[in-house]
Amino acid sequence: MDITLDELIQSSGRGRGRGVLRGRGNARARGAGGAARGRASGKVPRLAGGVQKKAPPPRAGGKAKGAAKAKGGRGAGHVIVVGRPAGGGRRAASECLIGAETDIKAAAGFVCAGLRNDDPPVVKAISAHNVNQALKTLALVHSYLEGEHADLYAHVDFPEFSTAPHTASVALHVFKKAKRTSLAKVNEQVFVSGTSDPHKVATFVSQSVRQASLGRICVTACGPQAVLKALKAIFLARHHLREEQSDISVVPEFGKSEEGLAIVNIFCVSHRAGASI
Repeated sequence: MDITLDELIQSSGRGRGRGVLRGRGNARARGAGGAARGRASGKVPRLAGGVQKKAPPPRAGGKAKGAAKAKGGRGAGHVIVVGRPAGGGRRAASECLIGAETDIKAAAGFVCAGLRNDDPPVVKAISAHNVNQALKTLALVHSYLEGEHADLYAHVDFPEFSTAPHTASVALHVFKKAKRTSLAKVNEQVFVSGTSDPHKVATFVSQSVRQASLGRICVTACGPQAVLKALKAIFLARHHLREEQSDISVVPEFGKSEEGLAIVNIFCVSHRAGASI
């Protein structure tokens, strides 16, 4: 029986259901099938200045072609760049493919170069580990651009979801944000674990952004499975909001939990569908 993506999402129910744990502050994500959450009346836990770094990557004089070479003499295969297809008409964006051996600093440098040239690539990955690395790549880009008072935002897509709901293939469509704004305050924060149910988290995210006076919430994750579940929840939330002509863009940033664990804060910014942020 054929079923559309929206019907597949709706079949999971829009109710919050059980397994969504409530909490305050920086409670650790826990629980089978749910996500810990709390109102972020203060600041989201973050590293000072984003991520520890020595210097941003050098500016590229032109658009990168072929494969970007990683630092330290590593092979070009560590950052695989798929160029634009030949032919007339509107050209698709280049792609930065994140694999198990990808040097994410080199990948972040390539994405930065694309953003500076107003030609950012689509960052793609398959498997929980690689998806986690892809999100870390964008968090590095967010940090590198801090000194330029610029930023990025991305749209989360799982292109195979309609036929394979358990897919771990993600496409992060990256865009340039000309003006950098503070993300320290959010209306709500949800902590996603590796056992969280993306459908329940998606319902919470979509309901929260509808009510967010600041227009943003934070989804926090730690580890490959948690990051994959978090991104899938955001993807599903985008479809929940589509009928209202609304959308969600994300800005990832490194942070640390109270226990000292490295986490990724995925700031979700709501806006009209098709609009820039």
